[in-house]
Amino acid sequence: YWSRGRWFPATGRTHETLGGMVWSKEPESEIQPKLEYLIDNADGAGCGLREVAQKVTAEVTAVARYGVLIDMPASPTDSDGNRVALTRAQNESAEFLPKWIQYKAEQIIYTRNNGTSNSIDEIRLTETRSEKKNGFEWEDKEYTRRLVMIDGVYHNQLFNDKDEMIGNVKPVANGKTLTEIPFQFFGADDNSPEYSKLPLYDLANVNLGHFV
Repeated sequence: YWSRGRWFPATGRTHETLGGMVWSKEPESEIQPKLEYLIDNADGAGCGLREVAQKVTAEVTAVARYGVLIDMPASPTDSDGNRVALTRAQNESAEFLPKWIQYKAEQIIYTRNNGTSNSIDEIRLTETRSEKKNGFEWEDKEYTRRLVMIDGVYHNQLFNDKDEMIGNVKPVANGKTLTEIPFQFFGADDNSPEYSKLPLYDLANVNLGHFV
């Protein structure tokens, strides 16, 4: 019975076609001079603004949900462990520039609205890190990142797989703490925390039914 089945990948081909249609015309953008570094390196790993936008488009077309966190490395500390202000050269160096950290739909596990506005006051994200176990072995460890507003101030917290907090940072920009979570949702209906219907869901059901 299975050998007689003929699978026609209509869903996958439609997904690829939609991506081709979106990027058949080169996008236009206006970027401030201080943000022009994003064109060549938006995520800190060498992917430029266009490449990141392509990933967002592909994920939204496929699963209707994606997220981007704006973050940057912590500033250096002095001998007493206190954070020191960055020099002008450090502020302009690639090491300390803000980056776009991308999260797939399955990594966005929890959101909470404060109940008084449309703003989100808590987002929880899962992260998998490959860490060295011994000389030649590595293992994947699960972490949970909690982005939360506490008394009007944004906190970026990190928990290990035992739900123990191992980091609690209050990011600072221009010498001030942030008053909102710098996280952007992307969806098929709108760019909000609400789940969108998968654009290819109906086609996938028909595709599977046809195969059976």
